[in-house]
Amino acid sequence: MPWISYPRVDALFDVHTNDCVEDAPVEEAEWKAKAFPGYNDIPLYCSTPCRLHLSPSTELFSFDDIRQEFPRAFVENSVPYMIARAAWEQRKFGNIGRVGFWGCHMTGRAAVESDRASVLYWIGLLEGMGVEIYEAPGSPLFMSDWEAGRYGVNGRRRNVDPSRMERATYQENLSVH
Repeated sequence: MPWISYPRVDALFDVHTNDCVEDAPVEEAEWKAKAFPGYNDIPLYCSTPCRLHLSPSTELFSFDDIRQEFPRAFVENSVPYMIARAAWEQRKFGNIGRVGFWGCHMTGRAAVESDRASVLYWIGLLEGMGVEIYEAPGSPLFMSDWEAGRYGVNGRRRNVDPSRMERATYQENLSVH
């Protein structure tokens, strides 16, 4: 939530079009009023020109920009859009050394179906480009769906408890059954 004060912010992102937010003009105005006053010097990357009004530091970073560098632009939500920006900068300038993920759980039905795949695809691209990937402690982002921590051990799928949202170690999983 952009109206919360964060200790470090390198960039802000908005992938929405006006069509997406035109049904909620009051909420949009409230969000903008809360979101940007503290971050006017931070770049805000927008996917469409119609969103350039959001902040004095708004820059266009379109899906065409992504496709020019990465023809398989598999972007299913805002998280892979952010990762695509990092990959784009790494390819253009070589200036991305490390990318970290906090609160990017990608669990739940919708996230498992396509969103998580999109996020992991872009993380794999970054890692292949030599960027260090930092995963916050306890994050389920790279958690296996299998109890044993990998496919082919015991055939039992993990029942993820969203209230706990952390993964057990490989040994803990083996000792469950």
